[in-house]
Amino acid sequence: MCVAAQAPLTLFDAKLPTSDTPSRFVVKVEDGREFSQCLLASLKTDDGGKRRLTYCLRCEDVTTPAP
Repeated sequence: MCVAAQAPLTLFDAKLPTSDTPSRFVVKVEDGREFSQCLLASLKTDDGGKRRLTYCLRCEDVTTPAP
């Protein structure tokens, strides 16, 4: 899963790997799905006219949307 933002997202920046064993986390989205055991896999910057950051996550599991 990737998230594009025009400014740094402190929530994800706090999860940037700082050790050999980075912490895993959970992401909940608007439709009720929950992505678990996530790691921040990459962070890319695109300065093509507008500054944009793309945070890509690697998650091990996802639940189904809430009814």
